[in-house]
Amino acid sequence: MRRLALLLPLVIGCAKAEVPKDEAATVAPAATTEADIAGTWSGELHSLSDSLLGQFTQACGGGTCRATVVGQPDTVLSTYVLSADSAVGSVGARSNPSFPGIKVTEQWVSRITGPGTVMGTGRFMLAENPDSVLLRYRFTGTKAP
Repeated sequence: MRRLALLLPLVIGCAKAEVPKDEAATVAPAATTEADIAGTWSGELHSLSDSLLGQFTQACGGGTCRATVVGQPDTVLSTYVLSADSAVGSVGARSNPSFPGIKVTEQWVSRITGPGTVMGTGRFMLAENPDSVLLRYRFTGTKAP
């Protein structure tokens, strides 16, 4: 009993105060809606080293986007799905003047960053081998009012 009486002050003295948990939980970003994506967007593509790759204009809605890139004659058709706070898109196999003589595919992910603004990343891959990344890029854009 005497040993317990000597040990009790040591246990009480070494006990740590309970740290209160933060009551304010982190709020998840709002889910992206079709209304966020639908419309006409214009913006720029940059390589990851910040070199300007091109300027684009695209009209999106209903799961598809039709884009034109300055200096390229073809309209690029992409499809997208909404996924939480993002839109995830892909472009089927096609010729691209930046990669002469080969067919490429493209994948991208965009996030709405504010009213009428978007940013995202993407990559070009060989159509024959989707694991082969030819180029990674980032993009920013604004929605026409």
